[in-house]
Amino acid sequence: MLLQEMGVNAIRTAHNMPAVELMELANEMGVLIVSEAFDIWERSKTPYDYARFFPDWWRKDIASWVRRDRNRPSLIMWSIGNEIYDTHAGERGQKVTRMLQDEVLLHDPRGNGFVTIGSNYMPWENAQKCADIVKVAGYNYGEKYYETHHAEHPDWMIYGSETCSTVQSRGVYHFPLEQPVLADDDLQCSALGNSSTSWGAKNTETCITGDRDAKYSLGQFLWTGFDYIGEPTPYHTKNSYFGQLDTAGFPKDSYYIYQAEWTDYRTAPMIHIFPYWDFSEGQLIDVRVCSNAPRIELFLDDVSQGTYDIDHENGLQLVGNWKLPYKAGVLRAMPMMNMAK
Repeated sequence: MLLQEMGVNAIRTAHNMPAVELMELANEMGVLIVSEAFDIWERSKTPYDYARFFPDWWRKDIASWVRRDRNRPSLIMWSIGNEIYDTHAGERGQKVTRMLQDEVLLHDPRGNGFVTIGSNYMPWENAQKCADIVKVAGYNYGEKYYETHHAEHPDWMIYGSETCSTVQSRGVYHFPLEQPVLADDDLQCSALGNSSTSWGAKNTETCITGDRDAKYSLGQFLWTGFDYIGEPTPYHTKNSYFGQLDTAGFPKDSYYIYQAEWTDYRTAPMIHIFPYWDFSEGQLIDVRVCSNAPRIELFLDDVSQGTYDIDHENGLQLVGNWKLPYKAGVLRAMPMMNMAK
């Protein structure tokens, strides 16, 4: 429900066959599923991973996976791999791609789900040849290649199988907004919109607009919906910071930016202001407001601080930004529908 309220309509499972309970919930709630089977083929990523079992088990695992879920209305794609080095390393990867695709279609002869791969190797020829086999090309952090590859392969269905990877801690803000900061002494990441990784999007807005402006793209799958235990970039802590919701299920500010762009103000109007308003007197604060309305107005103690028009269809700045010296008072924002309050 939390993800659907954000505007999400599809989930890519990562990076193994999903639980049957997830598939049943997806059917009931109307969520589309890209079901993913493998993170490893024949070439291992770690000493004790699935590559040890792939030769003996891939056929049996595909049969179990596909036969269980092939008739589910939520199922739209079968992902046969995530960031598979085999697809980049040599021609053998193309043979395995065909082998896996054929096995999926053996058990899903009606093609209820498209076969796809989520790849971070799309800049290189061998991975492109594998994509040309399945024709449904998933890009992990490869949005900059969309336009060229779409022109070269107009028969491909292109989508962002893994995007974003911005990092943020709920309720933590490192000022100023224009200063990128990935790590700080507090072992937290800034929710202001200025914490990004080297491989991911610059910020939430660029993640949204990059996909929005690629009209041929099927869509994108954010890394991630929720924080999770493991991959604690950039610190040696227990959990990740990639989620739009934290491990307790509370939304971060980025959640509301997506909600503002992925929901309709005519049916579910929303507005969100951040950060909180409690700082040192006179401290210059970046105030940000997002809304699915076309115009927003900011007030401090009922005194207008100005308006901002949001171009949801073509604009690159999807959040209104103000710099205000802190003073005790009430900060509020007003959405304006059709340029009227």
